[in-house]
Amino acid sequence: ERVAEVSDKVAKRITKRTSPCEDLGFRPSDCGDLKKSKYKSGIYKIYPDRSTGFYVYCDMRNYGGGWTVFQRRTNGYVGFYRDWRAYNEGFGNLKADFWLGNEYLSKLTQQGYYILRIDMWDFHYNHRYAIYNTFVVKNEMSGYKLEVAKYTGNAGDSLSEHNGYRFSTWDRDNDVSRTNCAERYKGGWWYNKCHRSNLNGKYLNGYHSSYADGVNWYDWKGYHYSLKRTRIVDHERPSDCGDLKKSEYKSGVYKIYPDGTSGFHVFCDMETDEGGWTVRNEYLYKITEQGYYILRIDMEDFANNHKYAIYEKFAVENEKLGYKLKVAGYTGNAGDSFSKHNGYRFTTRDRDNDAYSRNCAEVFYGAWWYTNCHNSNLNGMYLMGKNSFYGTGVIWNTWKGYKYSLKTTRMMVRRA
Repeated sequence: ERVAEVSDKVAKRITKRTSPCEDLGFRPSDCGDLKKSKYKSGIYKIYPDRSTGFYVYCDMRNYGGGWTVFQRRTNGYVGFYRDWRAYNEGFGNLKADFWLGNEYLSKLTQQGYYILRIDMWDFHYNHRYAIYNTFVVKNEMSGYKLEVAKYTGNAGDSLSEHNGYRFSTWDRDNDVSRTNCAERYKGGWWYNKCHRSNLNGKYLNGYHSSYADGVNWYDWKGYHYSLKRTRIVDHERPSDCGDLKKSEYKSGVYKIYPDGTSGFHVFCDMETDEGGWTVRNEYLYKITEQGYYILRIDMEDFANNHKYAIYEKFAVENEKLGYKLKVAGYTGNAGDSFSKHNGYRFTTRDRDNDAYSRNCAEVFYGAWWYTNCHNSNLNGMYLMGKNSFYGTGVIWNTWKGYKYSLKTTRMMVRRA
């Protein structure tokens, strides 16, 4: 007991944050903004929205890299039975055992959509993990309320029961128990009444006779086993295919989370022109409103000739504005059959938003950003090459004219 007390007193003096040696030359919002090929695991300064920046430990090696570590425990030298201010500001050493700080954690997770990953080891070096695809820590006014959901992993779900609860310490009782859970179980956590996990509890070296006051993860080891190591990290969920690292992801279907959405599936092309292209999806406005995007259109005729068109500026406005098109900055070898559609709204057979006296979608059997009516019609009828119909096929006028329907087309976007 005395040795533990002395160790904790010494540990409480460990508050140094080691600064990185290099100047990044830019302001990353989290570790996910660092390129794995260029940056190794270590301490970096990040700048979440509405913050002046703070130092974090970035794991650039494990599970695709780009993880921001906010808790680590490897031994009992750093005591975690601390007050509200300590948990607010953070404590320990970013290169060893530490808690990042609830204020920093709040600023980090409220700027986007984050995944939480918890890794844990017992004293026989068995490893388990838990992943939560929804993770947010609210501000101090809310009591740093936890939002966590959508568990996957092999450790069992010992955190979802804490969803919606505020953070508690021995001097700030925010739980819903009659007693102070933090005081009773010797930690700082999102206690309810009281806990199913207690990863900031006492470091008790495996099996212990005391009840639930160790570094506990109930669904793996119960309430009488204190884990050897834990590590809690978060990572922003991809807002588009460009957030996926080409070296680690192949072309395929992935779920993305543009700002203000609960996510949806798209096909990501990770091969063409350095990869990161979002090929097609029904939420085009949600993607392009969150930044500056490049549009690439690939097309092929029935002789297997290929052409392409790239537009350096591309955005689609919201439904109130008729999904108005913003497009400019053409390069490519297909000719520019799209710039003339800039500034026009999307038209379908039941929603006539074009500038023609008749409904262009009805006349040319498609749906497009028609003017009066079109220079391209990539959603037109599939007419197998040369045909006698004027402008009703899959048309790119500057390459094949109005009486040739293309064999294949593909439109995709990537963050500029």
